[in-house]
Amino acid sequence: MQGKVQKTAWEDALAVFDQLKMANTDERNGVLIFIVPKDHQLVIIGDKGYP
Repeated sequence: MQGKVQKTAWEDALAVFDQLKMANTDERNGVLIFIVPKDHQLVIIGDKGYP
């Protein structure tokens, strides 16, 4: 969860996905649910392991 968007919610979520190394799982099945309550935004990112 993030207080306020720095760039866009999508760009911030991608940065967090990368920082957490969620693309480095063996099955490439990382999922990030990124919530920005103050801006009323939500981003869900799934890695390649999800259809």
